[in-house]
Amino acid sequence: MSKSKEDKAAIANALLEDISRAIAARDAAAKRAAKKIEAVKKKYGADIEREKKVLSSLENRLERVVKAYRFDILGAGERADLAAGSVMIKDETRVKRIKGMLEKLKAAGMKQAIRIAKETVDWDRVEQFNDAALARLGTERVKKALFSYELKNS
Repeated sequence: MSKSKEDKAAIANALLEDISRAIAARDAAAKRAAKKIEAVKKKYGADIEREKKVLSSLENRLERVVKAYRFDILGAGERADLAAGSVMIKDETRVKRIKGMLEKLKAAGMKQAIRIAKETVDWDRVEQFNDAALARLGTERVKKALFSYELKNS
């Protein structure tokens, strides 16, 4: 026996109602989960922020110690493998960043090194200038020690 047009429409309508209830249940579950996640963040957020500050302080202290005692720790190399991890310092030559560079670039007609959106110095572009151009702007290339470290068992 074939179902009537009304029966088929009723089946489709019932499915639409089921879908609507499933969507409402899913949204309610997501809302409950978001509330619990927020509560967990609130409960542990201060602890996490405190530990982030401790970590940052320790990393800064490690960098200062390694830079201060560079040759004692690293010898003539760029890396020292220690029991708890490795520390590295790599010397890199970069352009010394000076005040008034934007005005000097404008005066020298070197507009390609000025970012237009918010008129700032495009330091990546300045890094490509030759030493004579840098001298004309009143800056130079300087060595900068780039510090990094790796931990074992993390």
